[in-house]
Amino acid sequence: MIMQEGSADFILLIAVYVVMLLLGLPLVFKKVKPNLFYGFRVRATVENPDLWYKYNRLAGIGMLAIFTPTLGCLIYAFILAQQKDVMAPVLVNRSLWISTVLLLVFMLMTIVRVNREAKELKLARSDKRS
Repeated sequence: MIMQEGSADFILLIAVYVVMLLLGLPLVFKKVKPNLFYGFRVRATVENPDLWYKYNRLAGIGMLAIFTPTLGCLIYAFILAQQKDVMAPVLVNRSLWISTVLLLVFMLMTIVRVNREAKELKLARSDKRS
């Protein structure tokens, strides 16, 4: 269990969530140009800059919405752990499970949306050519 291994592991976990929040900010503000390394990368977003910025902004907002409360719970659990509260490990486990499930559901929903919109754009382009 992370709480029994010491504060260093716990602080590392908090640092990972802080980094994830910081990585989400440039996406929210549309500062990341289309690339193959950083951002919400599926074929439709890489091929279409409009979709890239739209869905990367959405991904950044999702990251902030999911990771901010999780980070708050982890910090609170860290404080509880310093007071030897037995609920700290429970709070950590639940926070991580909930954020993981929310992130997976959010990602799947976003992938479905971007692919649907890409198909609609492709159909609209083909209709204009006809």
